[in-house]
Amino acid sequence: MIDIRLEGLRSKLGKVKRILVICSAKGGVGKSTLTFLLASVLSRKYKIGVWDMDLTGPSLHLLFKTNKTFIEKDGIVPPEIYRNIFFMSIVMFSKDDAISLRGKEITDAILEISAITNWGEIEYLLIDTPPTITDTFLDVIRYISEAEFLVVSTHSVLSFSTVLKMVKILEQNQRKPRLLFLNQIFPDQKSIKINNGSYEKLLRSFEKVVFIPFVKNIEDYYGRVDEVPKISELKEFIDSVYKIF
Repeated sequence: MIDIRLEGLRSKLGKVKRILVICSAKGGVGKSTLTFLLASVLSRKYKIGVWDMDLTGPSLHLLFKTNKTFIEKDGIVPPEIYRNIFFMSIVMFSKDDAISLRGKEITDAILEISAITNWGEIEYLLIDTPPTITDTFLDVIRYISEAEFLVVSTHSVLSFSTVLKMVKILEQNQRKPRLLFLNQIFPDQKSIKINNGSYEKLLRSFEKVVFIPFVKNIEDYYGRVDEVPKISELKEFIDSVYKIF
């Protein structure tokens, strides 16, 4: 039996030029913050879609400080929450109430939202997935063949170890990850020499490594999309983003 939602998914994502999946093997590594930063930077040049695909713990609406909802037009149209940033989240349906989903319920929710969401002609769709190797992550691998995977880690040995497992899953599915974003959660962490075999092995798994610098009081910039590109600590990061994308 053919699932007509898959045709809807392909149709609705068909005009999107590139789909970037932000993922992490551990929680608390800065994945959602990276999504916010990428959207803030890239939206100065491109039309950006942002999809918070964390169905049980969505948080991107808090980072963007938005309560806008979709409009209904041949399905639903994500609202433009800032110039060139179009946003979708389960909170538009749940009103930010607690949701308990697992297994097939998560797959059904992803397919149904995908089949009715009109992203239109945007250059980049950023999909923020929940941490670890979840149903959501595996569904993206299964159903979105055009997806490119951007993996986020801290300098923690525990993080490196779990990221290597995520990389193995991607490679087993012929989905080699492109970029590793290393988040510096402490000042001057980039200069710390890491003598660990898992770190060296991890670097060989990616085309490029991009450092996310430590920014003091980064939460003060949430919702201030126009101010993000002006943060002095982010200059090297922003230069790298524009060179890559």
